[in-house]
Amino acid sequence: MLAGSLLGVAAGVSMTASMMARPWVTVLLGTPPIAWLVLAMLWFGSGDGTPVFTVFIACLPVVFVGGMQGARTLERHWRDLARAYRLPWHMRVLDVYLPHVVSYLFPAWIVALGSSWKVVVMAELLSSDTGVGAELATSRAQLDMAATLDRSCGAGVAGAGIPAAGAHQARDRTLARQRWHGRRARMTAQPSPELRVSGLAHAFGPRAVLEDIHLHLPAGRTLALVGPSGSGKSTLLHLCAGLLTLRDGRIANGFARTSMLFQQPHLLPWKSALDNIALGLKARGMGRGARLAAAHAMGRAMGLDELALAQFPPQLSGGMQSRAALARALVLEPDLLLLDEPFSALDIGMKQQMHRLLLAEQQRRPLAVLMITHDVMEAVALADQVLVLAGTPARLRWRLDLALPVARRDDAWVYRQTALLLAQPAVRAAFDLPPLAHGVSPADAYSPADPGTGVAVGGQARIAGDGCEVAL
Repeated sequence: MLAGSLLGVAAGVSMTASMMARPWVTVLLGTPPIAWLVLAMLWFGSGDGTPVFTVFIACLPVVFVGGMQGARTLERHWRDLARAYRLPWHMRVLDVYLPHVVSYLFPAWIVALGSSWKVVVMAELLSSDTGVGAELATSRAQLDMAATLDRSCGAGVAGAGIPAAGAHQARDRTLARQRWHGRRARMTAQPSPELRVSGLAHAFGPRAVLEDIHLHLPAGRTLALVGPSGSGKSTLLHLCAGLLTLRDGRIANGFARTSMLFQQPHLLPWKSALDNIALGLKARGMGRGARLAAAHAMGRAMGLDELALAQFPPQLSGGMQSRAALARALVLEPDLLLLDEPFSALDIGMKQQMHRLLLAEQQRRPLAVLMITHDVMEAVALADQVLVLAGTPARLRWRLDLALPVARRDDAWVYRQTALLLAQPAVRAAFDLPPLAHGVSPADAYSPADPGTGVAVGGQARIAGDGCEVAL
């Protein structure tokens, strides 16, 4: 079983190995164990080699397929999670990769053990002249059912490979403290914390995705990137997080601690909500008691009660999972928080609750936030600066600087500023919206009574705003 598990995981990691092994595994799985048993008797005679070979050849493909499927279904977001939270290798294997793979291997082990039991009993009945096989034949001939069952169970246990008595040896392992300040591509020291992107360009193969991107995010500020789907917003964020290799340009991240909140909560389903929140603290080497206490305090601050903290992610609602994911990011006390549309799937009430939790953390300390979103109104409500990304390859098309503090922005102000932003021809073109009708002013572009006013197709020069829109 160990050989099949290791070979299966290796094949799952390598697509080439998986494709090469597929025909052999198909043949092995399609051949009944009794056929292998007959062949083994011809090759090895009636000795011990017959049941050993038959058990091996019957169990190997079953366990192999389980290991291969476990490795192949290990989704990319688990790897991104491990890298974003700087998990050391032993944590990546023991806390992230291994539990997922074992969930596929365990059923395969059960099936393999059952097959082993049947194969060994058949081998003993057919090939042994002495020992258990002979005793089985004698008890069966004498109709001694108790003795027959006793010998059958004994043969199954002996041949199933359960003699793993010495497999559970105590292993002392010391968790080395990992420095949170890991390697950052092309990072330079800054006199004051800031994130600066200069001349960034990126491509996937021959397809250019980003071109000539420049942005600057100082401490305590929020910068929002908006744009249509497929415009490269997530790619830019992943480059800033170090999850993708930088090809052209420069990213200078002067923040000591960076944390990331993904589009989905990505909570490990085999850990409780409390242990999920404490994951990054464990990666730092913090003791169990201290990290659970810190995770508990942050979870309660995010509105999770004792029951929710003790439950596993599948038992939590979507809103609770989002709160746990935000708590996992904030418990690390990051200087820079990267948000990859984490609130897009929430209803408006839950989304505003998450906004308030984030703003409360920013009021407590100078937390810089780089967020991407499709929701222009969300960007206007939270950000100090909004950048519009569009085109193929994508470039920054518009910048909106919002001087009014976030705490003083009411709904009416947010609605008006959103309407002013969406009234600009460059922004409308970025989202593939039709131009406003000639003569429509920014104030007329938003009408609560008639949201369709001013959407008629027609050319127009740039609409004058209130001085806060700047074309790039």
